[in-house]
Amino acid sequence: MIQGELARLLSAVGEREPAATDVLVDAVAVNRALSELSPRDSDPDRWASLQNEIGYSLTLIGRRANDPARFEEALPILREAISVQRQIKAVPAIAFTEDSLCDVLTDLGAIKKDKAMAEEAVATCTSALAIFREHKIDGLIPISETNLAEAEQLLATLK
Repeated sequence: MIQGELARLLSAVGEREPAATDVLVDAVAVNRALSELSPRDSDPDRWASLQNEIGYSLTLIGRRANDPARFEEALPILREAISVQRQIKAVPAIAFTEDSLCDVLTDLGAIKKDKAMAEEAVATCTSALAIFREHKIDGLIPISETNLAEAEQLLATLK
């Protein structure tokens, strides 16, 4: 429980403080350690949530360090988490992870000028937004709408 609180604190500080990239690196390390304590097979919901945290932190690191490798690292982590969440029908958790994946695909798609990534970002964001609306998770709807608009803008520039 203490490690979980530490990971949440590190992620929150890292997200709010643009200069705190090292804190995000620490958050990734703590969340990876936690995912070993909550293996996919024995606690798939917790495992997938931790993968989302890892992927989202890697995305923030990638943005701050202008490091496409961090985005590349986040992609399979988030995709696998979504796969597990779909298998166990972890709604609305799927939307949180889809929104993270949308961020990664938009950022990496812009770097690589990759239309397929932009299309996947739009689809993923659209799905996340629909779940947030259906479950009335009002605090995340504006963020997801912004993410979708960014993905759609990227797609429009790549057509």
